[in-house]
Amino acid sequence: MKVAIITPYYKEPDAILRRCIQSVLAQTHQDTKHYLISDGHPKPDVTSGVKNLFSINLPVAHGDFGSTPRSVGAICALNEGADVICFLDADNLYEPNHVTSLVNVYEQAQAKGEVLDAVFSYRYIFVPGHEYLRLEDREDLQHTHVDTNCMSFARSAAFMWPMWGLIPSAWMSINDRVIFDMFKLNQLKSA
Repeated sequence: MKVAIITPYYKEPDAILRRCIQSVLAQTHQDTKHYLISDGHPKPDVTSGVKNLFSINLPVAHGDFGSTPRSVGAICALNEGADVICFLDADNLYEPNHVTSLVNVYEQAQAKGEVLDAVFSYRYIFVPGHEYLRLEDREDLQHTHVDTNCMSFARSAAFMWPMWGLIPSAWMSINDRVIFDMFKLNQLKSA
C-alpha cells in the first residue's frame, strides 16, 4: 500500500522541520513518500537530498493555516498513485510504527471484504525530553473531533484529499474540524 504523508510548513525553525522529516524517515512502513510543501518560505538546506521527500515550493504564503499547501500536496499524491494519504504538521511527529498501524487497519478491513474510507488515530501530547502527557481529550474520546495529524484517507475517499483548499477563509482556524465534519456528512466509513 502506497502511503503519502503531506506536511505544510511556513516559518518553522530548521530543527523542528528536521524532527518532522526524521519521524517520517523512521517509519517502519517502507512504501511511504513525504510531500513537504513550503507556504512561501522554502528551506532547501533542510529539504534537499532527503530520501523519499518530494519538496514543493509555493511562491507566496497563503496565511490559511496550511490548507492550501495540504491541498496541493494531496493532489500531487493522488496523481502519483498514493493509496492512502496522511497529514502531518511540521511542528509534529509520528511514532515509527504510525503508518504501519494505519495500513494494518486498512488491510484487515480489506481481508474481511470491507472498504474503509479513513482510519483515524489517537494523539499523544508531549514535551520534548519529558514523558508523554496522557491527556484524555473529551472530543477525541467522543469522536467529535479528529486532529489533522491523526487523519488518514484511502483512495476511496480521494475526493476529500484536496478539500482543504476549498475551506472558506473564515473557517481556516478550524480546518481539521471542517474536514472531519465533511467526512461525517458524506457518511464515509472509518475505523
